[in-house]
Amino acid sequence: MPLFPSDMLATAAGAGASKVCAGWVDWPLTKQLFYFGASAFDFKKQAEEAALAGVEISAGIANHPRDVRRLVELGAGAVWTDDVPMALKYV
Repeated sequence: MPLFPSDMLATAAGAGASKVCAGWVDWPLTKQLFYFGASAFDFKKQAEEAALAGVEISAGIANHPRDVRRLVELGAGAVWTDDVPMALKYV
């Protein structure tokens, strides 16, 4: 299950990981909860701090152009999707 974006760098450090994935699963309201958390916990700043620490933040699953664009704007280093041709148009 993707990570809720509350403290991504600490999660990576605790797991000894150089990459973590934040996002949602296909359950009711999980995407909305993710975007709420991304705003409340400043996903963009966390992604920048993670990059400086050598940790890659990926996010998704983005199967709509709106979500791909938003995740890229938030600073995700990679975007998970089931529609690669669509996503490539927006990264």
